[in-house]
Amino acid sequence: MNRFLRMLLLWAMIFFNVPNHAIDPPKLIRVTIDTTTQFVNVYWSASPGAIYYEVQKIYTSGYNTWAGVLVGTSTELHYAYYEPDVFTRSVGYYVVGLKDKLTYSNFSNIDSTIYLNPFFDSCSATIRLQWNDYNTWRGNILRHEVYQSIGGGPYQLYGAFIQGINQTTINVNADQNYRFYIVTTRDNGSHDLSFSNKVLINTKMAIVPAKINADYGTVADNQPFVKFTIDTPSELTNYVLLRSNLSSGPFDSIESFHTTDKIIEYLDKVDASKQPYYYRLKALNFCKQDARISDNTASTIFFQAKIEGTVVLLNWTSYQNWQAGVAAYQVQRALNGGDFEVIASLNDLNYEDNSVTNMIGNNIASEICYRIVATDGSGSQFSSTSNIVCVALPVNVHFDFNAFQPGSANNSTFGPKLDFVPKDFSFKIFNRWGSKVFETHDPLNPRWDGHYSGSIVPEGVYRYDLEYKNENGKTILLFGDVTVVYP
Repeated sequence: MNRFLRMLLLWAMIFFNVPNHAIDPPKLIRVTIDTTTQFVNVYWSASPGAIYYEVQKIYTSGYNTWAGVLVGTSTELHYAYYEPDVFTRSVGYYVVGLKDKLTYSNFSNIDSTIYLNPFFDSCSATIRLQWNDYNTWRGNILRHEVYQSIGGGPYQLYGAFIQGINQTTINVNADQNYRFYIVTTRDNGSHDLSFSNKVLINTKMAIVPAKINADYGTVADNQPFVKFTIDTPSELTNYVLLRSNLSSGPFDSIESFHTTDKIIEYLDKVDASKQPYYYRLKALNFCKQDARISDNTASTIFFQAKIEGTVVLLNWTSYQNWQAGVAAYQVQRALNGGDFEVIASLNDLNYEDNSVTNMIGNNIASEICYRIVATDGSGSQFSSTSNIVCVALPVNVHFDFNAFQPGSANNSTFGPKLDFVPKDFSFKIFNRWGSKVFETHDPLNPRWDGHYSGSIVPEGVYRYDLEYKNENGKTILLFGDVTVVYP
């Protein structure tokens, strides 16, 4: 009850300015935080005549409260207690000396704790530390020292800052515990110290992929197709696909992805039959900043072919860049619209197909198609297929003779001989009156056996019309005569 009445009386004197200041006020020396116990420690000088003191805390609203009471002689000039507010703001205190229940001093000067406030930026992997000046020491601060502990290790001096500098930014590693506190030194000869609150920051960051692999780039229907694999532990979900016309760059963004998938595939819209293309994949952190780019490049192979006489000259760009390089380049060829077959495997970037001469007269279509397939040197199943190039072969139509004997053992049919089979073909035979006696559009079987309507035609001269498209796509018309003879 006595304590309650005394508190009530003191508050009344504070708010109604009742004069009863028979003793001098104490002087607040410093307020600090014990870095071991995290208790607030208030130190003050004696107020002559005071037998006990009231330590008062200032709320942010401006109202005060009793923080604690010391009853004893003037030698008891220190008070310690646990105050959770020091972990959220700078807390101010003052001290009142009391001679008896009705006689008290004026308030001491106000002093405040140093509040250390950390800001963790996971995107830039930094911690920014901010702290306030020690208020009554302003103008007389020697330095602010920042102490740091990493992973539970001992505290070590990170850096010292002169008066007026109240913040610093520290680069940190991911998934680590960082602890900090500030020690402010007063420039008064005795070098009084005031400690801030301790702070603990766990630098939890999204796991960045340790690797992004460009599995392959290939060509599908003259469009580039690329595949990338992202290291499994990655927690990132935003990616940007980059493309360049040159292996050395510069690379431009062409597509963005928001996905948790660890495999990203993309079919580009450019024409891969005109030039090679090069691709990289970039991962972004949650702040949309660059976090990692693919370790290698996916590319397409640009393939070209031309024919000189009956030799087909092939050349292509290298695949870039499997980390184990290219095991081999397969030269593949398709005849008569069939499947592609390997005709050579090499490490060069050019090849001559000299086998075309052997195809003359063997019912080979006048267009041969080629492609290149590169295989990954790592032994994986990854491969890259180039664009397809088809070359036109000369049809070269000719007739061995201009007379034949139907039903004979030799020379019993008549028709053109073709080095290579054209795409469009028409062969017709007419009698002397202009009536058509034979017609075929099959270049694989272009010969007339001398029959018309199931019977052998009479001896005589017949006219033929031959129409086809040559290797350049031009329509060719040939006319001539053939004589049917009998023994």
